[in-house]
Amino acid sequence: MGYRARQTSFFAPWKRGTRYGNVMILLLLSSIAFGGELHIDAKVPVEVYIDSQPVAQLYYPARLEIPRGAGPTQFTFMVNGAARKLTLDVPEKEVLQIIVGRNGITHSKMSHNETPAQPREVAFRATGRESVRIRLAGELRMVNPGEELILELAPGAHPFELRNARGTLIWARGMLDISGQSNVVVQMSEGRMPEVIGAGSRFQASGQ
Repeated sequence: MGYRARQTSFFAPWKRGTRYGNVMILLLLSSIAFGGELHIDAKVPVEVYIDSQPVAQLYYPARLEIPRGAGPTQFTFMVNGAARKLTLDVPEKEVLQIIVGRNGITHSKMSHNETPAQPREVAFRATGRESVRIRLAGELRMVNPGEELILELAPGAHPFELRNARGTLIWARGMLDISGQSNVVVQMSEGRMPEVIGAGSRFQASGQ
């Protein structure tokens, strides 16, 4: 039995595989029965290892959807030559989502099922070394490194600013567009544009 990976962009395996459009079947041997599922959303080029086995090398932003046995799993992500290792528990009835972005690597669990547009949880994560201050719909909030601020936002465009902790520097200003199709993660780091992960949701800079 092998890993099955599906992505939205370019995929390059180390192991021999068969390409069907954007679907690549990996011939990686595994004795683990599938029970869980992984979604790896890569916003930067990355090499992915699972339990010390090479799984994928992504040169462009892409999503990997990989069936996986539930339980503790070791991941290694190589980004710009630096290795980041994580041991995470793959749930049996949910999806483990791992986000690999310019602003860092974070993870969470989400439901399998998508529902029509409705208010959604938006997780704001500070992935850098400094605290960040956000202004959302006129209200200021602080997010500290390694912490997560979860808000429920209705579908639509929400005025958004990303500032340093003192509020003296504006790193990003624009509209946070929430599609309402799925929960959303916003990764933030000092001096960078926010990264938005979630079906149909995005950040649009105003340039002002």
